[in-house]
Amino acid sequence: MLFYTFFLIVEYRIIYDNLLYLRKEPYQYELVKGKVYFIKEEKNKKIFIIKTRNGSKYYIQTDRHTEEFENISYGDQVSVLTLCRTINLQNNYDLFLFNSYDVQKIGYAVKLEQNFGNQNFVSQCLRQLYFITTKVKQTLVEISNKKLNSPINSVILRVILGYEDEEIKDVKIYFQDAGVAHVLVVSGLHVGFVFILTYFLLKLTFLRYEFKIILSCIVVLFYMFITGCSSPVVRATIIVITIAAANLLKQKQNSIYSLILAAFIILLFSPRSLFNPSFQLSFAACFGIVYFYPFFYQHIKSSIENKNIVFQYFVKLFITTFSAQIMILPLIIYYFNKVSTVSIVSNIFVIPLTCLLLWLGMISYLVEFLSSGYISVLWQTVGILGEVFLSTVKFFANLPYAKLNITTPSSYAIIIYYLLTVAIAKLIKKKSLILYLGILILSTGILIFSNSIFKKRIFKIKFFDLNFGESVLIKTPCGRTVLIDTGGDEKVAKFKIIPELYKDSLNKIDYLIITHAHYPHYGGAKYIISNFKVKKLYTSNYVPPWTSDYKEIFIDVLKRKIEYEIIHTSRTILVNDNVEITVIPNYVTTASDEIKLTDYNSLLVTVRYKNAIIVLSNDLPGEYILEKLSMMKLKDKFLLVQLPRHGKYEEDVKQIEHLFVRNKDIKLLFYIITGNKKFIGSTLRRSSFTTKIFGNISVEIQYSNVIRGIKKIVHTKDGLVIEL
Repeated sequence: MLFYTFFLIVEYRIIYDNLLYLRKEPYQYELVKGKVYFIKEEKNKKIFIIKTRNGSKYYIQTDRHTEEFENISYGDQVSVLTLCRTINLQNNYDLFLFNSYDVQKIGYAVKLEQNFGNQNFVSQCLRQLYFITTKVKQTLVEISNKKLNSPINSVILRVILGYEDEEIKDVKIYFQDAGVAHVLVVSGLHVGFVFILTYFLLKLTFLRYEFKIILSCIVVLFYMFITGCSSPVVRATIIVITIAAANLLKQKQNSIYSLILAAFIILLFSPRSLFNPSFQLSFAACFGIVYFYPFFYQHIKSSIENKNIVFQYFVKLFITTFSAQIMILPLIIYYFNKVSTVSIVSNIFVIPLTCLLLWLGMISYLVEFLSSGYISVLWQTVGILGEVFLSTVKFFANLPYAKLNITTPSSYAIIIYYLLTVAIAKLIKKKSLILYLGILILSTGILIFSNSIFKKRIFKIKFFDLNFGESVLIKTPCGRTVLIDTGGDEKVAKFKIIPELYKDSLNKIDYLIITHAHYPHYGGAKYIISNFKVKKLYTSNYVPPWTSDYKEIFIDVLKRKIEYEIIHTSRTILVNDNVEITVIPNYVTTASDEIKLTDYNSLLVTVRYKNAIIVLSNDLPGEYILEKLSMMKLKDKFLLVQLPRHGKYEEDVKQIEHLFVRNKDIKLLFYIITGNKKFIGSTLRRSSFTTKIFGNISVEIQYSNVIRGIKKIVHTKDGLVIEL
């Protein structure tokens, strides 16, 4: 047990620091030859996983309706021209794909060069099974869309089949805020419900006990294929079948042993699953229930055993949920930086509704196939239950402080938490429950506030490595935070910017600056404003008429009562703790094209800290940067310059270089080049660092340090750290 707990704590460091750091590469054309062993269809795309002869696995997407890829099946030997890249473990989405499918590269299918097919008997069987399950799934989707109104149909499909419709995105946030998002992912909960329903229906027959168990397992296996054989479903199916096999063999069951056996079987075929967050959460939750439930139940058993059976049920469900939460809390905070304060209570109501919805939905599907009688009544009942289900989730999601954003805890805090909660529970098993709850509250406090307790005073500016767009974070020694631009779209904000904010122990943005209304700079703003606390917004006064989506940002700003300011003249927005941040607008009334007109009417941001000046040029051309720099007192200052327009124009570089040729008293530290476009490196006479090569680039200055130049450069798994 202690080994299991310890392994969950240290595994992240082992896999990231020593084994699996994959360097980011650009997209390149590659002819992929190999065997198709996984196919998944979504609403607008089709996904293949192809395994080559050398063992590399490619996660390849194509449009769902592309004709040449329609006839590809399991086991086919194919040759596909693909635009692909190596996955980047700094990217949360890539990390999810790596953990879920064990792939090394991700890409898009350009052309099917050849499909050799496969006559292997096993592959033929898998192909037929795929056709059957795909046809059944498509039929179930059509039935749901025909019988139920939106968004209930999408919710039902997600709960029962794991089928993700575009419409679910609008309501998914409610499930996340209520702490019940797990019911939308087909996992152990759903597999268990399917097994129970099947076994209950078979109990109405005269079959022998052994046949009932075997048939229930077969149904669970079929359910696994229908839902797409995702990792959580496969894991849960193995656990259920393992427990069922123990029953068939008349073996005395030990829950911990069954759990270990299931984990062993999974890891035997997929050792890397051990490092999968989903795997850890599943087994941590099961371990929590097995380990803590008897501890809590023995203290309240005498108080509830004479009560109403419904009351007993809800109390037991509360203890079950609470027991699971104890074990998964550090993992939830560590991986998702978010915790629901209402999840323990919301699950008591949502899980039974999920069970009823899944059972009634499956019975409705079954009756739909077998008979036309009572169909409308059944589906009307499913629709009403779905409305109740969704309303319950929304109620808990809209409660004040239902969700808390928490920064990534330190490894020491996680170790202390598990030692206190797991080990001490064993020591005081027969003693005071109040004492243990006090220890649990203490350990949770250490977990949540560990970064505040051990926080170092440091000035930090981080240039994010974004595939699309630009974003820069400033963190002052006293804890103020400034985010400059938000990347080009929602995915960048969700998978790259916000996770990095949590890693830097941030739970708020004091000042958000959008330099100009060009979408690579504001595309992620709406998502960040909706999912992260922002105190004040600054932006340029030039808003082109063609950027309606940019104007929509201000609707959210007003809705959330975020203070904002339009910059008309030079404005110093922060003077604190030796830090001075100034925003300088630029005005251009004519330009050769719309993009230049947008970019040139941008904000220049300058940061002064001690005897260093950081110039953030964004998309302003070099001539305007020179004009602004000429007004500053740069003598005896260390200068760090972000090259204009990502360093892709030679004239910008020459103009900036000319400034330092004329002014010998300026001590240029280095250039920073952001973005993923090619830069003019050959013309640079001084040191430069680019996010295209190094990933995230952080410049750090200890509060007590005197700036004399570059002190140290450290390569980390998150990118480059330059200490001054």
